[in-house]
Amino acid sequence: MAFGHRGATLAGGALVMAALQSCAALEGSESSPSPTPSPTPSDTGSSVEEAGLEAYENMWDVVIEASHNGEADPSDLDRYASGDALALMRQTLQGAGDDGVTVVGEPALDPHVTEVSPASDPDTVVILDCVDDSRWVEQGQSSPTESEAPDEDRPRKVDATVSHDGLAWRVSQLRIWEQGTC
Repeated sequence: MAFGHRGATLAGGALVMAALQSCAALEGSESSPSPTPSPTPSDTGSSVEEAGLEAYENMWDVVIEASHNGEADPSDLDRYASGDALALMRQTLQGAGDDGVTVVGEPALDPHVTEVSPASDPDTVVILDCVDDSRWVEQGQSSPTESEAPDEDRPRKVDATVSHDGLAWRVSQLRIWEQGTC
């Protein structure tokens, strides 16, 4: 599942996003990143932006697939996330797994790079996303209709910091806001 810049559909469920949001301020969690290298972009800003966006989208691909499979700790997640972002995603998937929740459908991502660290140090990219998770639902549930849950289908803001650690680009910080913030 590649999500590119075309606003592709992502699945995941309001339950998973709500859990992510409630855990978004997770602090103090540290995890060692996997030594799996990713391509190092050239010094051009667009290559740095593309590498950051690719790591962000790949992280979501892994999380979405894990939510479909009820997998609490997908082995590839640490290839694309580290630190607080990795801890947040693992905690959320674990919580859904503990509750026996399997998710179907996909959320729609619309990530944009808002900041790249200065050209002398291109190792951090800041991403702003507007995630529509209205079609990422718990198996057996239908997407909410406007009359059932008027705020449930409103996109939410996601702030992400993607860093290059010398080996790979990984999402290191992630903040998921409440619905209606985009």
